[in-house]
Order: sequence, then structure tokens, then C-alpha cells
Amino acid sequence: MLLDLVQADDVATMGILLSGYKNLDRPVLRTLLEETISFGSAALLKLLFGCEIYFTFFLACLPSSSDWSQSYSQDSRGIIAWATLAVESNNHETFECIIKQNAERSIMGGRLPEPFFISPLCIRPRIFATVMCSDSSELRKIWETHADKELSKGPSSPLLLKFDDIRR
Repeated sequence: MLLDLVQADDVATMGILLSGYKNLDRPVLRTLLEETISFGSAALLKLLFGCEIYFTFFLACLPSSSDWSQSYSQDSRGIIAWATLAVESNNHETFECIIKQNAERSIMGGRLPEPFFISPLCIRPRIFATVMCSDSSELRKIWETHADKELSKGPSSPLLLKFDDIRR
């Protein structure tokens, strides 16, 4: 039923139902999140990003390793994977929502540990490659806008793409 609500973009009913659940299995939560990223709206994704049941889910998905750069940023459960899934699904609305909520550190109202967020996100090679392989000019426009913002703050890693090199 929850997946049907994603397809119907019924944010109000989804909010009521999710507030009543105290415990859902991880596979159900993961499927619901992936379906929302792929086929849902930004409003529905923001709802999930704010639900207490997802706070517990996100914390459970965090790696126990303290080496975040090697574990979580490349993990299939993380923000990079979510942004990639949104692009692969051609869902520009959830793609932009993920980018903005990551930049603002507003997933779960910022209660998640700082290493949960990936900065800068748009110029990560995996996201760049996925966007460039997309046929969507809308996705590329969103990516370019946010990549420009991220690069104006200065790259934090030599592994990140340089936007001037990309434009050439």
C-alpha cells in the first residue's frame, strides 16, 4: 500500500501512515525510499527525510568504521547512491531535493552526524558520469547549477572534478 501511495504522490496519507509505524523492516524502508527517489516527488522525499522511522533507519545504515571516505561515501546506502538513482530514474525533482537537502544538512533536521552528508556532492565522479550519460537536459541544468555553487566554495579533494576542465 505504501508503494501505491508513492505512485499516487499522496503525501498526506503517507504522512499519516508513517507516523503510525514504529518499526518497519529495513528492506521495506529501503524499497520505499528507493521507489520515492525513482518515482516520487520532492514533497514525498522530504516527508521520508523527516520521519522518525527513517532517522533510525539512516543511523542503522551508517557504517561502524570511522573511515567515512572509504566506507559511507561509496556505500550503496548513501547520498551518492540516492542522487545517482534519481538521475538514472530521470527524476529531476528528487535529484534536486537530494542535492539541496545534502547541502543544507537538513535531512532529519540536521540531526544526523556530519559525516552522513557528502560535500561537495555534484562534482563527485560517479554523479557527474551518471548525469552526463543521461539524456535529460533538465538534469544537466540542475547539476550544472549546483556544481557551480559547490565549486565556488572551493574543491576539498584532488579527486573531485574541476568544473573548468569539464566545460572544455
